[in-house]
Amino acid sequence: EAEVSIVAGRAIGLVAPASSLVRQGDKMGVMLVRDGRTQFQPVKTGVSQGSEVIVTEGLRQGESVITQPRNVRAGERVRPVMEKR
Repeated sequence: EAEVSIVAGRAIGLVAPASSLVRQGDKMGVMLVRDGRTQFQPVKTGVSQGSEVIVTEGLRQGESVITQPRNVRAGERVRPVMEKR
């Protein structure tokens, strides 16, 4: 009988829903809500697991991200609704 632990590495960044990622041209990013309007924010991502991805650059803690940005364009007026988890 044996107990084994394997640490494969650590990722540092913010966790975001993978569904929030969008592509504009050759850039990957997310749609943020700033001052009641949408804004495309380029990001760099790291590892993903299931429905979540680590954002390593381009996103700050506390920023509002649109989790399902299909058909959302930059500059649109929106009203944030908090998701229940």
